[in-house]
Amino acid sequence: MKSIILIAVSIFVTRQVTWSQSIHDLARTGTVTLMEEHLEKVPSDLNTISEQGMTAFLLASYRGNNAVAKLLMDKGADIGYCSPEGTAIYGMIYKDNSELIKYVLEKGHSPNDTCQFSQFGTPLNFAMSLRRYSIISLLLDAGAKTDNLNAQGQNLKDLLLFYKDEQLTKLFKSYEK
Repeated sequence: MKSIILIAVSIFVTRQVTWSQSIHDLARTGTVTLMEEHLEKVPSDLNTISEQGMTAFLLASYRGNNAVAKLLMDKGADIGYCSPEGTAIYGMIYKDNSELIKYVLEKGHSPNDTCQFSQFGTPLNFAMSLRRYSIISLLLDAGAKTDNLNAQGQNLKDLLLFYKDEQLTKLFKSYEK
């Protein structure tokens, strides 16, 4: 009997804690089920900006909570929101989250995002600087522009010379054909 009471109390306490979590907390560490429950109760929270200027989608994608990020995107989250830290795609590149970048690009997000252009250039420039080869391929497959200058005025050929990275050079040559 004691174990049944303990289980019931544990479930109740867990539910109380979960219900008081913000959408931003759930985006970081929550589950799809908990996020769905939260959005059923407070659908207006979907694109709410945190005190730090972040959306739930941005936080979920940065933390690698891909299942929750996909749910938020499918529910209509603004994936192009330009926070002080940039859009989610820059965080995905930084975290090397190919799975979520592929999903976002398949859903029609532009590979030519310029939210953090002055700092990192386009997502393609940023991926090049971090040597994220699989992400570079995804961006190129999605139509990333290769004729843009970066924030320092360098074109693609200048960057390839600067990086002196044989794998990058081969990758871009394969897309020239």
